[in-house]
Amino acid sequence: MANGGFLLTLQTYIDEITLLTGSSEHDINRLIGGVPSESCLISPDTGVAEIKVKFTGAVNIQALSVVNHSIPADAIMKVYFSTDGSDWTNETAVAHNAINLYKIFDYTKQYIKLRVETTSDFQVGELFSGAKFQFPENWDYDYVPGFRIHKVAEQINGQYRQKEISRQRKWSLPFKRQSIDDWETFANLHDAEPKIFVPDFGLPDCFHVAIPGSDFDPKRSTGDVDTFTIEAFENAVKNNVQG
Repeated sequence: MANGGFLLTLQTYIDEITLLTGSSEHDINRLIGGVPSESCLISPDTGVAEIKVKFTGAVNIQALSVVNHSIPADAIMKVYFSTDGSDWTNETAVAHNAINLYKIFDYTKQYIKLRVETTSDFQVGELFSGAKFQFPENWDYDYVPGFRIHKVAEQINGQYRQKEISRQRKWSLPFKRQSIDDWETFANLHDAEPKIFVPDFGLPDCFHVAIPGSDFDPKRSTGDVDTFTIEAFENAVKNNVQG
């Protein structure tokens, strides 16, 4: 994988989010609840559904992600931007990707709108808009994919019976010889805020993740360089097998 391929988009504070289908407009705050496994059913009764996001003021909007969705592959998706919520400009096409999709851009506006043209009902787990952060170049890092199993175990007559509840993907990002100038930036990634992780710009996949670790303890070497590992866990648990 090429160096610099990892990116996290950090959530921008959203004031309100509404859905417009036909002539009906209503709040859909569930789409920004931070729990992408809990999806919202959207029915575009006139062949169009528009999700409008209002920020607390004019902010630098750099990325949009739609997480855990079932938007049909033949749907037409476009993003628009506005300063007042009525005059929409900067039309930007968005490509389809199963489960999670993302788009990177750079506009300073107070509103962003996702327009989905389809006659089919679809579900969305989370809508995520924020500022992008790309890991600094250091030519030494790679990532290690894995997963975490959530399960319950019962002991019956001295024997264990286990039941899997869900599975989450995991990425371990080991950084070597990272300049101490970036220490505070990496430390801030541990803040309790949702994040979108893009492991490779050459692929359409992105993931809603959490960095659950509370400690950030780099090992400092001669020359003021740090070695450390950051672990990110997928937050959209789709493989729920609980019966």
